[in-house]
Amino acid sequence: MNDTGLPCLDLLEATPTILRGLMAELSPMDVRWKPAPDRFSVGEVLAHLSHTEGHCYRMRLDRFLSEDNPEFESDDAQHHLELYRNMDPEDAFDHFEEQRETNIEALRDLPPAAGERRAVHKEVGPITLAQMLNEWALHDLGHIRQIAELVRARKYLAERRSAGRLLPTETMTIQRLLLALALAGNLAAQTFIQMSDPQFGMFTKDVDFAHETANLEFAIATANRLKPDFVVITGDLINKTGDAAQAAEYKRITSKLDPKIKLYSVPGNHDVGNEPTAESLAAVPRAASAPTITVSGRATSRGWCSIRIWRKAPDKVPERGGQNGGLVPRRIGKGQTGRRHSTSSCSSTFRFS
Repeated sequence: MNDTGLPCLDLLEATPTILRGLMAELSPMDVRWKPAPDRFSVGEVLAHLSHTEGHCYRMRLDRFLSEDNPEFESDDAQHHLELYRNMDPEDAFDHFEEQRETNIEALRDLPPAAGERRAVHKEVGPITLAQMLNEWALHDLGHIRQIAELVRARKYLAERRSAGRLLPTETMTIQRLLLALALAGNLAAQTFIQMSDPQFGMFTKDVDFAHETANLEFAIATANRLKPDFVVITGDLINKTGDAAQAAEYKRITSKLDPKIKLYSVPGNHDVGNEPTAESLAAVPRAASAPTITVSGRATSRGWCSIRIWRKAPDKVPERGGQNGGLVPRRIGKGQTGRRHSTSSCSSTFRFS
């Protein structure tokens, strides 16, 4: 139970992260592997989750809220096997994740009394919304376990062979499954949020920054709710180079970010000038405890970095220019969006650690 009075929301919210951790090392071939012709592959389970998230659970949720005592048909996965076979697994998981996020937001906005809304299921009889949420969680856990067993059989069981002999295996008890799921959540791909151009003072041409304050406070509050591993704020951070009030407001609002979430501030030309100097660099607003940014394993300035600005006037800040300039001409990494691998169109890609 959570502060809305509705059960299971935290578990439902965690499911995509748990699944991502379990599937982190699977190849496309692994995802489509079936232990037997009549069994589901990981990809088909993902397609089923994506389909039922909207076709079954969101549809029922909407009817619970808009109708008095609606009647629900049973939803049998066997009726949709062809759909599951033909759905792209990566697209299916992306769609499931997007739908789940939307559904959790909708559920968290409901009043506690919503859990008592009633419906009739043709097979099980009268049910409440709270009971459906428990069934929804049960459905998640069943398929999490199913994917865990498929991953175990496909990816790891064969690796335990030694000199042609299978090493002893242990039964997947509920306790061990829960431990595996907890570890999977911790090992999942990192998530991050990029915010850009808070640029305090831009809207009123440096008269004030009330509009920018409201925008960044909302963005920081959202980051605290979503709990990413880190946040990157790319410049321009302020509108007027060297403006102490604008810099102080940026620092005040970013200090509200949950201290468990790392913050990286990346300045733009409005922050340091088109030809940066040691003075303008020293004045760049940054969080008091900003972590070091590394670029392909090499440490750069503490809490922020910018490659582009060194191209124009590296001679004015030779200690910074020498630190970064050699990285500009060549490609130095490959980014990860959290869902798909992608190649940056910029000359350099940062790795944050």
